[in-house]
Amino acid sequence: MTKHIFFPADFNASSLELKGYNSLFSHLDMKSFCAFFLNDFTGPEASRSLWQENKYTLQEAIQSDAKTLTLDLTFFNPGTRLPKALVHQSRFADLLVVSPLDAEAMRRLPAAFPEKFFEQSGCSMLLCPNLEKVFEEIVVLFDYDLAGVAALKSFLNIFGRMASHKQITLLTVTPGEGTEITLEKYFVNFVQRTFPNVGITPIRRAGLIDLIFAQAKIAKRPSVMIMGRQAHTILNDQALKERMLELEMSLFFSN
Repeated sequence: MTKHIFFPADFNASSLELKGYNSLFSHLDMKSFCAFFLNDFTGPEASRSLWQENKYTLQEAIQSDAKTLTLDLTFFNPGTRLPKALVHQSRFADLLVVSPLDAEAMRRLPAAFPEKFFEQSGCSMLLCPNLEKVFEEIVVLFDYDLAGVAALKSFLNIFGRMASHKQITLLTVTPGEGTEITLEKYFVNFVQRTFPNVGITPIRRAGLIDLIFAQAKIAKRPSVMIMGRQAHTILNDQALKERMLELEMSLFFSN
């Protein structure tokens, strides 16, 4: 089944290279890419005519690169500035990718996107500093948020073949009573059935974000952190985003 990858073409346009997408998703036999322009939804109305000229120049350059790389790529041009159009389109994608990321790009997240886009996106999301550096370690947070379970299943749907031989670290938050203990057992069993070698690290609820970054610091680089809605805490904190860059950490999450 074809995997559909959605990404903004103008978020960090000066550094966008399709060969990174070709490299990261090379393990997929069937894949298609759909690019969109953030400026169509968030740019000032007064400069729209000038932007259209730049947009088509950029689109032609990207299409030329896609043809050279034999990538199946289309553009999402809804003909409307309604921010919700992006949310609706995301429901038909398997993954939204935001990359490459440098310090300036991190400062513009999430404000460069329509308001609450990341909270409302209909597909999983990957924030990745550099697509050409394949993940060396996969860290999974289990904090009893079912969005985290959805994120892991989505990750496996796209990267399962590539990830099967990688180092896996499972961070399990100390459970409460009853249902949390049972859910943790189910989740651990699922991860251990999926990956041949899993390291499990129990962590406390208090200071959870700091503990997550402490694990990222000792993980093999580059690493990817899989989680649910805790990702929004990182996305909205500039200091945490800067730590992501320092640690060469990517973030894969679902709502």
